[in-house]
Amino acid sequence: MFNPAFNKPPPTMAQNAATFFVPMDDQESKYDGNSVESFSDALQTIYVAFKPQILELPNIAAVSTKAWKSQNTTVIIAHLNAKKSKNWQFVKCPKFLEELNNHHELMRNKPRSMITIYRIFDVKNNKPFKIENKEIYLCIQES
Repeated sequence: MFNPAFNKPPPTMAQNAATFFVPMDDQESKYDGNSVESFSDALQTIYVAFKPQILELPNIAAVSTKAWKSQNTTVIIAHLNAKKSKNWQFVKCPKFLEELNNHHELMRNKPRSMITIYRIFDVKNNKPFKIENKEIYLCIQES
């Protein structure tokens, strides 16, 4: 007599753990006009708005955001094309960016992989973008 309990194949186990990743581009801003956005939601709005312009910059391979815990902030990171990252610099700096000088605290404390840091500038209002009194920074980083 056939007993299915004894003739079942052994259960299979996954060979590799799977990771589920949702890129920041796919998240929607939660700002409804009546509530105050959190810093990360507001940064997400600026990130989405400037990402296409940042990707058009020379030798930029990708754009992301990263928490910079030692500076108590989150920054936008422009990842350089690995083959073209040596001696990187703008021929002409875009109007929406303003490079920090070498005496700025962030420049003095930046990791070696960061080539330079820019403020994201609101050209229309002629001032740096701020969220909760924190300026928004774009860090150019070697990949």
